Amino acid sequence: ACGRTEPRAMRRRLAATAVVQVVTVGLAFAPAARAPPARRLRREALPEGSQVYRRDQSSSHEEETNETSSGEMSLVDEAKLPGIYSLPHCDGMLTSHLVVPEDEGAVVMGVPKPKREWIRSVGIKASPSMMVLTERCEDGEAQLKWVKAFSSMQRVVHRRDAGRGAYRRDDKDLLLSAGNDLLGRARTQMTADDIGRERTRRVDDGPWRISPSFSARWSPGYSLGSIVVRYAAHGGVLFTGRTCGFDPRGGDLSAFPLETDHSVQALVDSLRSLADAPAEWDFEWIIPARGEAIHFRDARDARQALRDAAERTKAFVGKDIRPQKPTTAAPPPDK
Repeated sequence: ACGRTEPRAMRRRLAATAVVQVVTVGLAFAPAARAPPARRLRREALPEGSQVYRRDQSSSHEEETNETSSGEMSLVDEAKLPGIYSLPHCDGMLTSHLVVPEDEGAVVMGVPKPKREWIRSVGIKASPSMMVLTERCEDGEAQLKWVKAFSSMQRVVHRRDAGRGAYRRDDKDLLLSAGNDLLGRARTQMTADDIGRERTRRVDDGPWRISPSFSARWSPGYSLGSIVVRYAAHGGVLFTGRTCGFDPRGGDLSAFPLETDHSVQALVDSLRSLADAPAEWDFEWIIPARGEAIHFRDARDARQALRDAAERTKAFVGKDIRPQKPTTAAPPPDK
């Protein structure tokens, strides 16, 4: 009996060992539990019927440029937008624009490379009436050349960007100021010259009518003093500077939050405010300094594109997206 019991016990131990091995091997080759899918940003394509005005670009991101292929001035759309020209910006990554209305002075948007012959080539005999800085410009030399070439031209800039970067104040400049800005000394302490300069300041939160056909709106985000400008012709043309433009990589309207220098949350708020602006701010065109121009089917589609861009930009709020400046080690203390 003992001889029969021992083999039986051994068989049980071998069977148990085999079960353990099978389970172990099964777990080793079982597929790993799937992690929950990462949340992806919802990308809304442009509304049906929208037209993007692409410019020749390099396939390399580092060499990407919005200049025209010839590096010279060109019409955005000769048939639909007569009198609106693209100009190479003093910063090669951006595009400036020249607007030539039929019944008022020409307006320069941004700071183009200083070539006076561009102005003459389109038949403008007098000086452009305005140069609008939609955001802080770092190229003070280019600004100075334009100002010297056209002494009667008035620069328009928001006060929060005046004095920043390479901008240098001129007494004839038109400063747009938020209503809660402190504009220097009390009026009782101002001299006659101070009061004269004060007349070139618009002290409120806007929007501001800066000429019969142009209005400006404070849109902080890329910089503290960023503005957008609406041209009343052609169903409304919105010059957005670096606030938003068509991104060919994403295939939609983008606010380029990775390049924001001031506040992503302020950029989101500005896009929403512009999308919900009164009817007099309706527009069918977006012509940016960064990105590519878009012609929408109507103002409703244009406003919806802004709302979609605001929702996508919101995902970047609170994230440290700006590159960190390199830190240098402190020198050793003197012995």
